[in-house]
Amino acid sequence: MYSSAGGPVEYPDDLANCFTEDELTLLAAPLNLGIPLDPLSSSGQATPTMIDMAPNIIVAGTPLQQVHMHFSVLGFERAYVTFAGKLLGVIRRSQLDGN
Repeated sequence: MYSSAGGPVEYPDDLANCFTEDELTLLAAPLNLGIPLDPLSSSGQATPTMIDMAPNIIVAGTPLQQVHMHFSVLGFERAYVTFAGKLLGVIRRSQLDGN
């Protein structure tokens, strides 16, 4: 089995014994999420039209100054407030701006 760089893939003994050869081949393959990349970009950076599917999470008890920083620097439009993995509520940018 070979890596995407062309060299052989080395697995620890305990990992190599847990999977079949077909499973190890799948693990070594590059991950394809079905998101088109800009064909003109040599760096492989995604196009600006790509959607960020990761939610913006703020843990309950986070200081307001840090919450404001998340919205202003990172450009959040909304953030989900959680505690112990449970959703407590949603903060919207308009709530912080006062609009």
